[in-house]
Amino acid sequence: MKQKWHTLMCLPLVILIHNTAHNAVFYRWNRLQMYAVKTLPDILIDLVPLSHEDSGRLISKSDAIRLFSFLLILLLFSYTVVWVGQGRKTVLSLNRFIVVYSAASVLRCFTFFATVLPGTASYCLDPSLGGSYTSDRAPKSVSEIFTRFDWTHSCGDLLFSGHVILTMCFFMTIQTISPSALIRNAIKLPFAAFLVCTPLSRKHYTIDVLVAVYVVFFIWKWFHVILEKEEEKTKRRRTKREQILDAIERLA
Repeated sequence: MKQKWHTLMCLPLVILIHNTAHNAVFYRWNRLQMYAVKTLPDILIDLVPLSHEDSGRLISKSDAIRLFSFLLILLLFSYTVVWVGQGRKTVLSLNRFIVVYSAASVLRCFTFFATVLPGTASYCLDPSLGGSYTSDRAPKSVSEIFTRFDWTHSCGDLLFSGHVILTMCFFMTIQTISPSALIRNAIKLPFAAFLVCTPLSRKHYTIDVLVAVYVVFFIWKWFHVILEKEEEKTKRRRTKREQILDAIERLA
């Protein structure tokens, strides 16, 4: 049990590592002047081009649906974790959630730094491209990479989506531990709405969303296999211990 709590305490370290990488890629992105590069062709983003007269209204509506969907998923996640069981069950559920979230977040740091993509949001595009980017928002020095804590309106950390990593972890936790089929099915609609509205609101490319889903899903399944093997080892140890105790009782 103590080891599970140690895992929970590792989360601040992962957040710190992720924040540093996030600042580093923004610094690099700004130095490369990626704000002057046009957004790449994307199947969902192209449905609402910035040149469209109603683009601002449509993007705002997509963002509102995205936020509402996320809050609904968070509510169902909180209810499920608390309802399934207090104490040990809750800690085990949160332990699995944090291990998967942390692993995916660290992998994300490598991918978005390896491949720097042009911005999707208007605040990451030059005014000549219909955006409102100003370079004073980016880290101005290497030292600021380690000291800056500003996750709003940052650019460059696209592949793959951190928003989807978190939401996917909520979704997988509910699908795994919720005994209610109603909750497991009810969450699918807001989850699908969140995935679709993330590119529509120009927060990420569609590929960022898809890769995040793939990565979290496979890490979750991989971790499940590890848990099953640990349970088998524990059962074997218990069986051997019981056999030894039975043998001692017969001798006595």
